[in-house]
Amino acid sequence: MKESDFYVLYSHNVAVKGKDKGAIYNLHKGKLTFVPNTLVDVVDALRTTCIAELRSDIATDDDRKIFDDYLIFLEKHRLGMFIENPEQFPPMEKIWKNPYEIISAITEFDCFHQHYDLTEVLMQLDQLTCNFLEIRLYNTDLDYMKKVLKAIYYSGIRSINLVLEYMDGLEREITEIYTRNPKLECILVFKSQREIDFSEIDSIKFTSLTLEDEVLHIDGDEYIINTKYFMEAQHHHPYFNRKVVIDRFGNLKNDLSFRKIFGNVNGSEIAKLLAETDYKDLWTARPDNVIDYQNDPLRYCRIYTDNLKKVNGVYTVDKD
Repeated sequence: MKESDFYVLYSHNVAVKGKDKGAIYNLHKGKLTFVPNTLVDVVDALRTTCIAELRSDIATDDDRKIFDDYLIFLEKHRLGMFIENPEQFPPMEKIWKNPYEIISAITEFDCFHQHYDLTEVLMQLDQLTCNFLEIRLYNTDLDYMKKVLKAIYYSGIRSINLVLEYMDGLEREITEIYTRNPKLECILVFKSQREIDFSEIDSIKFTSLTLEDEVLHIDGDEYIINTKYFMEAQHHHPYFNRKVVIDRFGNLKNDLSFRKIFGNVNGSEIAKLLAETDYKDLWTARPDNVIDYQNDPLRYCRIYTDNLKKVNGVYTVDKD
């Protein structure tokens, strides 16, 4: 480290300021380093101003000591490099691109009441280039479930999570269902009447809990630290973005827990509902545009699931 040096973070490290502290995201290793906001300011300044010049602008000995401590911290933790030519190492462009119209979908379905045609809905999702699908079945009917899985066997859907309400005899057929359907990533059986050990297949799990017991609940302290999620959060709300949710009655929602309905798949095709309603509005509610999130140093990795309301072009958490 020389007085004439500048400093740049490695391209996979990104500094983010928050209200009370900042964080440096290591998007390669999936780690966070919490730092003072003033250190983030120093890192930003050292990209365009050398050490000697920046130090000369500091008014007090105490502040110069803090500045030198920051330099030692940066050198010790190897978050970047001291160099003479920072222009040769531009920061990573914050671009997110995805060619798929729909990335993921959740469909609830009651096999007894059958409020809508599940197979038809899944075919529509396939036409919308849906990649990742979660099917939640109540009053599970094995024959019906097998028919649905057969219908989408050759679809473009890449990955399927199956969430099933327990039924008698399910444990005898579940392994065959899993092995015959290579797109199945995991199977979760809820309301199981007894503990069943499927240790030979980690992707099959039985639980006595119900979905209402929040088997699939995200508690707000879960994080995804990688380049894809970080870049998506610069432009979109990663939890809602390009996601379709259909409840057991066929209602289109942004989330199963939300009250607002954007139409029903019995009366309209999904593509038509997406085009003619404001369903997509939450897709673009990026964390920087949500008042409750914009000062969170973890806003580009935290999984936010709150319902939001929009006032004068800015979003806030809807607490009603």
